[in-house]
Amino acid sequence: MATVILVKTLAHTAGVDASLNASGETVGEVLAALCAEHPELGKHLVHANGKPKGHVLLSVGGERVSADDKIGADDELRVLLATAGGVCC
Repeated sequence: MATVILVKTLAHTAGVDASLNASGETVGEVLAALCAEHPELGKHLVHANGKPKGHVLLSVGGERVSADDKIGADDELRVLLATAGGVCC
């Protein structure tokens, strides 16, 4: 099983641990398994069609990945949320 690491704000909002395990051969399959087990998390991560939402950033080994990329059982998938903003004045 791959380890999925969530940013703490996402984990808290969804009511899950920040470190979870899920099975799958691709990043998308891991996300699908995770969202099936934790439906509240799925509301924040994926659209109804199962595709990751645009603000969800995924990485394995420090490299950005997509839902179609392969993932190993010993890999760590990090789920980050894109943010916007900046300093005014």
